[in-house]
Amino acid sequence: METTTKRKQLRIYALEDLEIERKKGNVWITRNGKVYDVTTFVDDHPGGDDLIRQFAGKDIGEAMEDEEEHVHSDSAYTMLEEYLVGKLGKDGQVVSDDWVAEDDFHPDDTNVDDDYLQTEFLDLRKPLIRQMWEGNFSKSFYLQQVHQPRHLADSARLFGPEYLEIFTKTKWYVVPIVWLPISCYLFFRSSLQFSVAMPLGANNNNNTMTPHTPSFYLTQPVNSPQTLLSSFPTLSDLATVNTTAWSLAIASFFLGNFVWTLLEYGFHRFLFHVDRLLPDKPAFLLIHFLTHGV
Repeated sequence: METTTKRKQLRIYALEDLEIERKKGNVWITRNGKVYDVTTFVDDHPGGDDLIRQFAGKDIGEAMEDEEEHVHSDSAYTMLEEYLVGKLGKDGQVVSDDWVAEDDFHPDDTNVDDDYLQTEFLDLRKPLIRQMWEGNFSKSFYLQQVHQPRHLADSARLFGPEYLEIFTKTKWYVVPIVWLPISCYLFFRSSLQFSVAMPLGANNNNNTMTPHTPSFYLTQPVNSPQTLLSSFPTLSDLATVNTTAWSLAIASFFLGNFVWTLLEYGFHRFLFHVDRLLPDKPAFLLIHFLTHGV
C-alpha cells in the first residue's frame, strides 16, 4: 500500500508576533529558531507556570539546558515539538531603520540569490503575485520585509504567464500616445458643456438656461444642445466655445489635479500606512503589496 507523508509547512513569524501574543496573555516561546505556543501547557508544567511565563516572547533554549535549573529529558523536547506553530523569519535587513538616503545616492542592484537566502521573504527570481497569495508569513514579518528597499535592474516579474505579464510593462511613450488624445477629447467636451444651454428641469417652461439665469455665462448655441452633447464633437464645434467656457474648463482641469493630489497624498499618508488595521490574511497582504509594496 502506497503511503504519502505530507510535510507541514511552517508559518514564518517575527519577534513582534511573540510580543503581541504575550500582551494577549498567551505564552509563545522560541528555541533554535522555531516558535512554540505552549499556552495550554503552562498550567501543567511540573515546575510551575511562572517559570514558563517569564520566558513568554523569548528564547527558552538556554534555560532548558541549564543544569543548575533543571536538565530536561529527551521526552520533554519531544513534547515541546507538539506545540510547534512556526519558525522565526530571518532578520535580514537591507538597510538599518534609521538610514537616510543622501542627495547623490544611487542604489546598487539587489543580489536576488542572496536576498532570498538572507530573508526567506520573496524570491525575486520568480513571479511575485503567486508568492504573495500563497505567502506563509505573518503580517508582522511581511511589514518588516516590505519596508526594506530592494532595487532591480529590470522590473520584478508579477505574473507567470507571459500573456498576463505583458500588461504590467510599457514604454514611456505609450502613455502619452494613449492618454493625450483621450484627455484632449474630454477637455474639449468639457468646454462645450460649459458653452451650451443646459436643461434646467421640469420647473422651467423653456427647459433651457437663458441669459437671465444665475449661470449667465452659458450662451444659446447655434446647434441644438442635445445634439451637440450627445454626438461626437468635431473641430467645427470649436467655434461655439466662448472665452468664459475655456476659462471654466481650464479651472476645472487644475481643480481636478489639485483634488487628485490631495486624494493620492491621503492614500499614501494614511490608508497605506494603517498597518494596525491591516488584516493578517494573504489576500489583504497582496492588496497592500500591489498598492504600496511594489
